[in-house]
Amino acid sequence: MALQEGGCKILIVRKFGLVMLFSCVALSAQIRIVPREKLELQLSGDAAALSFDSREVTLPELSEDSQPVSVVFAMRNESSRTVYVTRVASSCSCLSVEAPSDAGFLKLGPGESTEIRAVYDPKGHPGKFSRRLSVYTAASEDLPAAVLTVNADVAWSSNPEVGYPVRCGHLLLSRSSVEISRSSETVVIRCYNASGKPMKLSCDTAFLPFPVKMSCNPKVLQPGDKGRIVLELDAGSAAAGEYPLILKGCGARPGESGIILKIK
Repeated sequence: MALQEGGCKILIVRKFGLVMLFSCVALSAQIRIVPREKLELQLSGDAAALSFDSREVTLPELSEDSQPVSVVFAMRNESSRTVYVTRVASSCSCLSVEAPSDAGFLKLGPGESTEIRAVYDPKGHPGKFSRRLSVYTAASEDLPAAVLTVNADVAWSSNPEVGYPVRCGHLLLSRSSVEISRSSETVVIRCYNASGKPMKLSCDTAFLPFPVKMSCNPKVLQPGDKGRIVLELDAGSAAAGEYPLILKGCGARPGESGIILKIK
């Protein structure tokens, strides 16, 4: 049964002899939506001490054929105390960062300046995206003192086979193995049809002790098409080891067309 009160319905549910009331007014008063970026940008106590000429850099247009590009962020200690930079972590292997110093940490006195240096390698990373550098100090091992952003827009290589080092028959893959956990997850492997015929891929999971659902986007790879193999899996309580997922439809024998799923 529903009642109207103040422009909002109150739902009355009777179950097992109990009366339960649900009001949208009560719910709306309790639910708050916090933007995702605010949840991710929790900083340590040294955040106010460090200033940067810029915390975000947009790289020039690149392709997978481009040479690696240097990225520099100028940093200054604005506080009256010494700040120790312990490490700078990158969110992607395509963005490698130099160690703060040979000693493994960088001592930055009051008013002193330095640079955070990184190198972005576009090979094998086509697309438009942002990568992050998290600057950690002695103030916290878990929370960064600053988060720097590198934006890139990378075009595909003029050589369509670049970025696909693994061959399964006439199908080229970006990698031949993946490490997975024992929880539900989705794995994406880029693929390229190097044959002269369309491919419709499927898989044989007979050698896997856990369920795997595979799909390919697009469903049919035309000659010269690039696509993505999507694996939805849940290793559950499977023992640590390496398990082969056999691809079908790529023109290779079973022993030459496997993707290895690794559980540590």
